[in-house]
Amino acid sequence: EMEDERKIYNLAKALNERLYMRFDTDHNWDGKITLQELKRDVKWWRLNNEEKTLVQLFKKLDHDNDAAIDAKGFQDDLANLLREFESKASVSSVEPKISVETKIATLVCREWASMEETWTKMDKNKDGKLSLVEFSKGLTQHGGKFTLDEVTKLWRRMDQNGDGKLERKEFVTTLKKLLIKELALDKIDKKFVESLSKHKEEVEKIWSASDKNGDGKITMPEFLTGLKKMGIKKFSLGSLTGLWRAIDVDGSLKLSKKEFLTTFNLLMS
Repeated sequence: EMEDERKIYNLAKALNERLYMRFDTDHNWDGKITLQELKRDVKWWRLNNEEKTLVQLFKKLDHDNDAAIDAKGFQDDLANLLREFESKASVSSVEPKISVETKIATLVCREWASMEETWTKMDKNKDGKLSLVEFSKGLTQHGGKFTLDEVTKLWRRMDQNGDGKLERKEFVTTLKKLLIKELALDKIDKKFVESLSKHKEEVEKIWSASDKNGDGKITMPEFLTGLKKMGIKKFSLGSLTGLWRAIDVDGSLKLSKKEFLTTFNLLMS
């Protein structure tokens, strides 16, 4: 039983850590989250777990025993469940590790407008190459919380020619690959991406067409309206939801312009 509790805690923790990058688990927007919808998102984020654990977690969140979780209270219920778990000695020491990929995706989409801007800010001496020291300081100065081991491993992955220096191309190419995988951009319907690619020079226009009230934020309905105004009309609800998930990095259900431009340009690259 204690082992089951640990597994449930680990899954709840992993889900909670990804809520800032989420969306709406309520895929059909009926105000309820079914087990199938939750299972779909767990699979989407590549979370390793047993189905038994997911079912147990779902039951803990299904307060009315009606086979559905209240969508509005989902995040609060999950946080409350974690606090309840963490008050128990049996699970308080269990801390699922946040991957380097998740950390770097969060950092880039929250703090940086583009890969090129990131490179320029890190290359302090303007020699066209980044040293490990410059790279490490750059991550820290821009809000990154990495251990020395994580920075070193990430560095080695990015230093493709092994010369101990990061060139611009190495930096941009590897970072893009990491983000595309972490934000699940590679899972968005290819036909939808192709239709969007025809408008890659008009990203600012798509934003303007969506931000009708000019408040610097757009909702899903506004985004949908903006796409249609730009002549992008042939896509499924699933495709649109997948794109929204990727762009809505902080999970606020409203897109900031930085979130929109950073992730949209990454998708189009």
